[in-house]
Amino acid sequence: MTSIAVGNHFPISQLIRRIGRDRLLRNIGWYGLAEGVSRISRLMATVLLARTMTSSEFGLAATAITCFELVRVLANNGMGELVMRASHEKLAATCETVYRLGWLLCLGMAVIQSAAGGVLAALGSDSDLVAMTLCLAGVFLVMPFGLVQAYLLKRNNKLREVALI
Repeated sequence: MTSIAVGNHFPISQLIRRIGRDRLLRNIGWYGLAEGVSRISRLMATVLLARTMTSSEFGLAATAITCFELVRVLANNGMGELVMRASHEKLAATCETVYRLGWLLCLGMAVIQSAAGGVLAALGSDSDLVAMTLCLAGVFLVMPFGLVQAYLLKRNNKLREVALI
């Protein structure tokens, strides 16, 4: 096993060359970069919203987004792994099945998100909160169009493209 650091010097050029040759390290790097950009942009959006909204408006937006994120957890269900692990002979059939299941799952998530909006309305919540919650349900109706394609990109080790998306 070779050491990354020699003496007091850190051979960054060796590390860069190794990353350039190693597909796993490149993919991890792209994913890490995408996650970092995502976190920073969320933090900036939060700061900007907090500075431009009243505390009540900011609380409403945070509640709607939290509700959305709780429902979105259902999207991490293992269907992507089915596509990635399918044999070449079974890939087309697996993709078709995952596409149909993706629609069922996403429709279900849209219904759950809409039901959450209905519960908020029944509890007498602010109409803006109900509208935001219902609007975010629409995101789940767009997701099925790209799920299988994203899984196929991952299967083909095109994680750079997935990270850029």
